[in-house]
Amino acid sequence: MTNKRLAATALAYSPSNPNQVVTVDFARNIDIHDVTTAQTTRLATMQSSDGVATSIAWHPDGQSVMVACYYGVVKLYTVGPPGTTSTIYTLLDEKKETKGTKVAFSPDGKTAVAGLEDGRVLLWDVTSRTRLPISAQDKHSAAVNGLTFSSKDGTLVTASSDKTIKFWTGGKVVQTHPLNVEVRSVAFSPSGVHLACGLQDSSIKILDAASQTQRRDLRAHASAVVDVAFSADGNALLSASEDRTVRVWSLIGDYAQTTDTDKKAQAIAVSPGGNSLAVLFDMRPVVFYAKP
Repeated sequence: MTNKRLAATALAYSPSNPNQVVTVDFARNIDIHDVTTAQTTRLATMQSSDGVATSIAWHPDGQSVMVACYYGVVKLYTVGPPGTTSTIYTLLDEKKETKGTKVAFSPDGKTAVAGLEDGRVLLWDVTSRTRLPISAQDKHSAAVNGLTFSSKDGTLVTASSDKTIKFWTGGKVVQTHPLNVEVRSVAFSPSGVHLACGLQDSSIKILDAASQTQRRDLRAHASAVVDVAFSADGNALLSASEDRTVRVWSLIGDYAQTTDTDKKAQAIAVSPGGNSLAVLFDMRPVVFYAKP
């Protein structure tokens, strides 16, 4: 069931309120929406020099959001009570030298991470907002397309067009795993046991996160899988593809449910309680689906 449509270029659910979603629209407005009451609160308006937002992440404590932008900008915005002015902290400003692609916070909220089109992965200490040192040898050789943290041990995994995923611990790459095809998206299961990778060749690989052993190979899309997300209970995997479909895969059974659309999906997000799903479409409104 569709609840509401909002034009946006990036979105994220609140970690503490499953009815709240933060979006950035084409006019660079950052808004917080209540999807049940349709109430909208303006958090901030980005500068035109930042470029269009490409990714947004909500801090685990709900007190700030981080935005990556097309012109190599990453900013942190504080979230206060309605009517309060958001304080803005600039973490990165590359002056259009590269594109910010993805942002995420670690589960403990202590670390912020951004992926860039030039293959770099940048880390910040959230409290001091200072950049953490990273070896230049740890960068990807092509664009970073996905970031995900394990809730189990805080491991960071980055996915790239260089056909690899990298496992990070303590700000260092501890393992690089080749997949032989561009990796468009990546997500840990809620337990941190499994890792799903959406690939350019239309397939989805589900790996054991500890051993990187392949557990399942899902093949039903007809084009690149641009985003993957696990259900809140970890029993299902959702995937969005350039083939204009969104699929729900059972991980305890042997079925897949398909929703056909008339446009390409860019991203999907599952609410913390698992009661709703948000799908971001290319140059179109976000569509919210409520759990039956």
